[in-house]
Amino acid sequence: MTIDPIIPESELSAHYPAVEAAARERGLVREELFDDSRQRTAALAHVLLTFFDDRLGNHPPDLIYWTRFYWYHRLRRTHERLEHDGNPCPADDDTERYLLEDGAELDVDWDLMEPLQARAVIDADAALGPGRFARPAFACGDIRAIGSDP
Repeated sequence: MTIDPIIPESELSAHYPAVEAAARERGLVREELFDDSRQRTAALAHVLLTFFDDRLGNHPPDLIYWTRFYWYHRLRRTHERLEHDGNPCPADDDTERYLLEDGAELDVDWDLMEPLQARAVIDADAALGPGRFARPAFACGDIRAIGSDP
């Protein structure tokens, strides 16, 4: 029997109300991530695992790490599909490096990396469904003067 290397979403979701309130209060992420039903779950899981992982202290660090890895890649794929027509987002490269450094400190089982990343992409694509998405009025990578209209 294979043990799933990530914490079930049902357990993570118990923390979402408090995490969302704290994230909005502190401005941790763009608020529209929480307001968009297509991104909400992945954004909440990512914020929980990035900023509030102490709430999951009853789990071993490697389980928290792989859960964070999965949800980061699921959010990244969602972002790429919605704002980059499915193409990679170079803005996320630094986050990826920091995530890998955290894994090296924990000496995690690197054989889990590719399957979990592939699973995150598949799950994000399944959650979004088929089709192309209209680019938002202000998407990642857009540059305009402060105070200008979209």
